[in-house]
Amino acid sequence: MNRVVKEGRGRHSEYLYPAMPYTAIVKISDQDVRDVKACLYRAGRALFRRSC
Repeated sequence: MNRVVKEGRGRHSEYLYPAMPYTAIVKISDQDVRDVKACLYRAGRALFRRSC
């Protein structure tokens, strides 16, 4: 997730441009990236449970 947000590179080092990296969030701290990832994961699980 850090590589996606900060460098705009995917799992296999492919560029994700133009979607990432957003210049507004490229300087986000590593802890903030982990927190956002955890939040998205929890939200996704909650949505999945509701749709089943």
